[in-house]
Amino acid sequence: MLVKILIIALDRNEKLEVSVLDAINYVRKSWSSVSSQSVSNCFCYGWFIANAESEEFLSEDIIDPEPLETLLQIANEKGCRVNDVNAVVNIDNDISIC
Repeated sequence: MLVKILIIALDRNEKLEVSVLDAINYVRKSWSSVSSQSVSNCFCYGWFIANAESEEFLSEDIIDPEPLETLLQIANEKGCRVNDVNAVVNIDNDISIC
């Protein structure tokens, strides 16, 4: 939505000014247009749902993620000191999920 308004403003040689209220309304309208099926598909595609009943969401184009050890090594090189893979994997186990 915002892109459409930006294009119209550019076509008219106008400066687009977006207030915080405008931004909130754009987000609300955009989120309202997302179906529950789209959200469900994202979770299935992202492998958040174990044993998803349908494989239609899987793609041969999925890039294999970096091994966790490699990501931890990069994080440590960047100054984030995490040496235990299990600590990362289990970091949110104590969070209540409704």
